[in-house]
Amino acid sequence: MGSGASRGHKPTLYQSAISGPSRAVLLAAKTANIQLDLKHIDLMKGENKEESFLKINPEHTVPTLVDNDLVLPESRAILTYLVDKYAPGHDIYPKSHEVRARINRLLFRDLSFVSAKIGEFMFPQMMQQQPPDADKQQEVEKVLDYLEGLLKEEYFVGDRATLADISILASLSVLEANDWKFERWTKVNEWRNRMKEMPHYEYAFKPWSEFLQNMKSKHQEQE
Repeated sequence: MGSGASRGHKPTLYQSAISGPSRAVLLAAKTANIQLDLKHIDLMKGENKEESFLKINPEHTVPTLVDNDLVLPESRAILTYLVDKYAPGHDIYPKSHEVRARINRLLFRDLSFVSAKIGEFMFPQMMQQQPPDADKQQEVEKVLDYLEGLLKEEYFVGDRATLADISILASLSVLEANDWKFERWTKVNEWRNRMKEMPHYEYAFKPWSEFLQNMKSKHQEQE
């Protein structure tokens, strides 16, 4: 498989540990052996709204990929672009049109439904210190019901993890800030455990776990 390193060029990824979509790109890139030049953006300090970053991405979102003249926000576009260019045919995004259609469909569904509903529930809690909203929590439960029904095999598209699994995993990981219990959704819970066994899971998700632990420690100190 090709990689950025083998071509003497590394795309730049602006990312944040507390950004679920950033974690998706980190895990996929590491899995496909795609070399990236990582730039950390501290969302808690509002670095994504500083002039230097707004010049790169006026939408002030992370992750944002810069590859020569290409500036690409939106993690799912980044995921498919990186594999297509630097690791074509990799198992996480095979060349089969049929398999890709299934993966793409789930990436779109993750963006429009899974991640959207989780964001509506979690953003006020994480960024505005508001209590959980019961109605929005019910919407998240509907998301998990939907995913539970989709899991017919070990992974969402066949017998191995693809970009669809990686993106959905990252979206669900945001719920960990709420100490969400997944056991009620047996298939989803088992699938999450399988995904956590991916060789580079810790690389992509450990900074998020450390952030949550630090936040819990600060909260306990304030009590």
